Amino acid sequence: QLFRMRGWQLRPDAMQRLYELLNGEDDWESQLNVLLHEIEQLPGAKADRCVDKPMVERVFAASSAAAAA
Repeated sequence: QLFRMRGWQLRPDAMQRLYELLNGEDDWESQLNVLLHEIEQLPGAKADRCVDKPMVERVFAASSAAAAA
């Protein structure tokens, strides 16, 4: 719902990957908001407003690397 509220379409493969990445996280809602913000910043992401699995993985990898640094 969060994606739709912001005008994004979440593809089923991306939804499954988000579930896998966020499952078990205590603060999953905050992490989801951070990921969505990062997705919005990707070059060309706003063109079709559609989030796919590679996009989720790219943003999650980048945010995980930043958190580890």
